[in-house]
Amino acid sequence: MANISIKTISPIHVGSGRFLNKNTDYFFKDEKLIIVDENKLFEILGSKMIAKWIASVEDNVDLTSFLHNEKIELNAEDVALRILPITGNINRAKSLQSIKEHVINGMGLPYIPGSSIKGAIRSAIFNEQVRKGSKINTDLLKRNNRYSGESLEKKLFGIDPNHSIFRFLRIGDVHFPENSTMALIMDNINLKGNPYKPSVLFDKSKNQLVESIAISSQSEFRMSFDLKGMEENEKAQHIKHFPNYFRDIQALFQLINVNTKLLLEEEIDFWNDYDDDVARDYIKKLYDFIRKANSCSANECLLRLAHGVGWKFISGNWVKEEDLIEEDDYERIINASRPGNVNRYK
Repeated sequence: MANISIKTISPIHVGSGRFLNKNTDYFFKDEKLIIVDENKLFEILGSKMIAKWIASVEDNVDLTSFLHNEKIELNAEDVALRILPITGNINRAKSLQSIKEHVINGMGLPYIPGSSIKGAIRSAIFNEQVRKGSKINTDLLKRNNRYSGESLEKKLFGIDPNHSIFRFLRIGDVHFPENSTMALIMDNINLKGNPYKPSVLFDKSKNQLVESIAISSQSEFRMSFDLKGMEENEKAQHIKHFPNYFRDIQALFQLINVNTKLLLEEEIDFWNDYDDDVARDYIKKLYDFIRKANSCSANECLLRLAHGVGWKFISGNWVKEEDLIEEDDYERIINASRPGNVNRYK
């Protein structure tokens, strides 16, 4: 088992599935976003005041106004579950009505689930394996008149979790210290206008406030290969072959780095088609990530955990590779995946 050090070079968001609402679940104070600890608030208010507070919520009275009306003076720390610095324009942050919560453990600490890291590694290995193969029969991708990579994944990795090579890769959760998250205004870059000659714009209709692990946050997690289990499975012929990178962390890191650079290069190639300041600024950031990937030693890698980048830039767009998918089949997949936007995603 190896202890793996991790350092974030961009904000990381893994959602808890909850949207927190402004003025009830959080409020703003001194250019910080204060997530309310209900237990702290209820203890301060007392049983009689709680009923009054609940009634005020139903009347759409925000928490700060309620406390002011009741002449209750509190410091943010008195009711705070977490206090988040805000990255971006504070007025834009205040204009949004909710924030997507990052996943938090039982101790109130932000973390990246081991399953999220494993999923990103799985995608890297999938991209490597599928590109090594021959032309793909798209009938394998069809399922109930839709397209899915599930059958192809089963062919590459095993028919179910009990027969998958990934059961032998064990990755622990990554826990970060208290106060490691921030409130990030997520800008969305999108194509708008004429589908044959679109403009690149910040899509303000999709502005979101997202709780994210901050840049340069550091932690450790554990990773191991179940070598004994792999040996037993090879003898029983349940899984006939384990790739080298399932026995050697350096080999796995090298594969991850190659995949990350491929993802970044694919994204750069896409945005290079648009001579636009917004696209150029974004491309500069992508090149910076490539430089970081190129500077990794044999014991390091750059792993992309992507939130909100779109299906093409998570997958590396292997589906468009002519050696794997016929062009007509690609068009049909695009039609199924993005109805009404075929030309935009060519």
